[in-house]
Amino acid sequence: MYLQNTGDNLSKAAIHRLQNVFVELGISVEHVEAGFNVDTETINSNAEDSRLMLADFAEMFAGQNIIGVPEDERYREICKYWPDSDIYKVLEGNWCAAFVYYCCMQVGILLPIRYPNCMYRLAGVGAWLDWAQLPETEFFYHDKQDGFEPARGDIVVYEKLLSDDSHDHIGIVLGCDDNKILVAEGNKDNKNYSSVLYRDRGHCILGYIRIDNGYHFHFSGEYTPIR
Repeated sequence: MYLQNTGDNLSKAAIHRLQNVFVELGISVEHVEAGFNVDTETINSNAEDSRLMLADFAEMFAGQNIIGVPEDERYREICKYWPDSDIYKVLEGNWCAAFVYYCCMQVGILLPIRYPNCMYRLAGVGAWLDWAQLPETEFFYHDKQDGFEPARGDIVVYEKLLSDDSHDHIGIVLGCDDNKILVAEGNKDNKNYSSVLYRDRGHCILGYIRIDNGYHFHFSGEYTPIR
């Protein structure tokens, strides 16, 4: 499409897919020839949009139907940030937050293992919620909060979706309309496999985490995470 239709304008969706190909092949946007009607400013902005990159990676990765067992190499990759000797037992049936963490780190959203020096690690949904509501982040938005609409690349936090416990599940938003959200999740419905699926926007959603583009964890004090 890009090489043979040089006189045509590309849609925003096509531009975004083209940008992903450039990144994968290591081609700079500056190498786009002037003869193509491509909005390079839009491509550059997409390249800098960490949330779009997060959604792209999560959609691809969750769609591989990862199984939450140590025999699955992709699951071992998810667990590598939590170096407990019994990590597979620790995360057994409870790796939705570890999936989100892994996806973030893969696209360059650098996060702490735990926020210094809090008790819980970001392998758990509660730690994500606490971290996103810190004064220095303020990334959390309640469901139906005035002026906020969920978008691709946001992180959704569910409320009593799969149990009687608060904030019991988490996923990455891929798209939404008035009634549904499309999400990428690890450990879908606690069934121990990843998936891309639709969920009801009006059912069991506590809120959303929107990480600022360009956010990187930085802490100048003594960081002593508890293993």
